[in-house]
Amino acid sequence: YIIDASTGSYQEVVPTGGNKRGVGVPPERGAHASLLIDGKLYVFGGKNEVEGRLSDLWIFDIAAAKWTEVAKTETWPEVRSGHSICLNRNSILLFGGIKDLTHELNDLWAFRLATNEWELLAENLVHSSISKTRNIAASPQPITNKATDNSLNFSVNSGKHSYSKSPDARPPLRKRIDLKLTSKVLEIKEPKTQNQIRRDEIRQSTLLEQKAKEAQLQKVALLRELEPSEEEKSRLKLTTPISQTMRQSIEALNYALGNVTERTSRGIDQLPTERTLALSTSIRPCIRTGQSMFVFREKILVIFGGERHQMSLNDIFLHFLK
Repeated sequence: YIIDASTGSYQEVVPTGGNKRGVGVPPERGAHASLLIDGKLYVFGGKNEVEGRLSDLWIFDIAAAKWTEVAKTETWPEVRSGHSICLNRNSILLFGGIKDLTHELNDLWAFRLATNEWELLAENLVHSSISKTRNIAASPQPITNKATDNSLNFSVNSGKHSYSKSPDARPPLRKRIDLKLTSKVLEIKEPKTQNQIRRDEIRQSTLLEQKAKEAQLQKVALLRELEPSEEEKSRLKLTTPISQTMRQSIEALNYALGNVTERTSRGIDQLPTERTLALSTSIRPCIRTGQSMFVFREKILVIFGGERHQMSLNDIFLHFLK
């Protein structure tokens, strides 16, 4: 849709080939990222109910009303939603997003407009070891049930349980039932298609996300009940290392963006030069999704906030671009 800001009216744009899914038209999606450059709309990633999360890149020429999909190459960002993109000179920068439940990302990519190719600027950190441990713990393990052995016979002797081999052991129950059903026609279910299997996986993932959100809402409600008063907050407030780092990072941001002309704002003059640079370049943002991102004066990439494992963030990171 195109909205006329002067009249407030909407106009639907019907692309060449229509809006139906098919060749030349991108699949439906949400939680994607888009950017308008020189009359062309760039759309990357997102998710839908059929394919799940996506990693395709589409360009919509507004004047021609035509979609074009960029052909994937060997170097390409993985599937994600909730990521951020912004323009820097002749490149589109892409950061973060979420690949799967509790699997956020913090990699940084650059899409070169001149060549239509992706370049990896910063690799994704190794996924949390906690989630790996959970996956291992939750993975099904082979279960050995010796009681199903048809050569064992259970007996009771002097109040104690004992097993003994029996040459005349009856065949397993399943075999006896199969013998009785030989004259009956058994119903054979057709195997599921790939789309059906994918839909089932997405429904399961959606249920897990809904349960996680419900647990988060319960947690928030409990925290509100236990939240201290303003008087108690001021009495218990401490200058923790985290809050101090947050304050210094904001001060460093203000100084780098030119909001303050002297390095005397709230004690930033007392920060060592190496520390100021470390706040801006060496410390990488953690994995996250839903963050804000922009480039200032073609020199500094600014990343703010986001969400990790349903926990909101409000930190600021600077990355000086070469």
